[in-house]
Amino acid sequence: MSSQRRVEIPADSPFFIGHFPGHPILPGIAHPLLVTRAPVAEIVSLKLRSPVRPGDVLDISGTDPDESGAVRFELRRGAEAVSQGVLRLSPPGSDSLPTLASAAESPAGFPPVSTLIPHEPPARLIRDILEVSAEALSAWTEIPAASPFVEGGRAPAFLGLEAAAQGAAVLEALSRRDDSGPRIGYLVGLRNARFQIPWLPAEQPFRISVRLSGSAASLSIYEVTVDDGAGAEIARGTISTYMAL
Repeated sequence: MSSQRRVEIPADSPFFIGHFPGHPILPGIAHPLLVTRAPVAEIVSLKLRSPVRPGDVLDISGTDPDESGAVRFELRRGAEAVSQGVLRLSPPGSDSLPTLASAAESPAGFPPVSTLIPHEPPARLIRDILEVSAEALSAWTEIPAASPFVEGGRAPAFLGLEAAAQGAAVLEALSRRDDSGPRIGYLVGLRNARFQIPWLPAEQPFRISVRLSGSAASLSIYEVTVDDGAGAEIARGTISTYMAL
């Protein structure tokens, strides 16, 4: 069985607040929320083909979960494909909310995150940079209570991948040898992203780590992990980003 519905993305949607101010687009990681509000155990694949802007009207089609919990979906804007992917839903009863470790003191010497990526609160999730090398970065991140992803003090665990994508943007900014300021970059793909828990608590720090595994022109691929700050893994996957020139 499959379902279809049409939704309009309101111009005043809170999902646009702080996400590329002046040029707002719907966060790519919000696309699964348009498909289901059920807990997600895995994003098998997500291809983000075109940005969603305020006022866009989208046609959403999706299948019922199969025996493994997999749901296939596609978002279209008229004749244009916007995104498509496969989600695997969590089994019933997967509703626990962890208490994350307290963030240790962060090292000094890094530029303010606000000078490295264009996002503003509550869209900005990177709090403090921990370590940086030529191809890797780790950082403390935190989901603000004002984030539109938060309901009842918690957000979907896949929001940790948005934090990782922001970490990749910070790494790119630090690797440049100029003072051109934040550049516009987009999350364009996810694959094999698995979540040990379905939810992340708001206003509790967690750690992301990103490692560049490949690049060509403006497209980069990163292996990413999310953990609770004490080493317990929350999520792991591969993200692709596109940096506008």
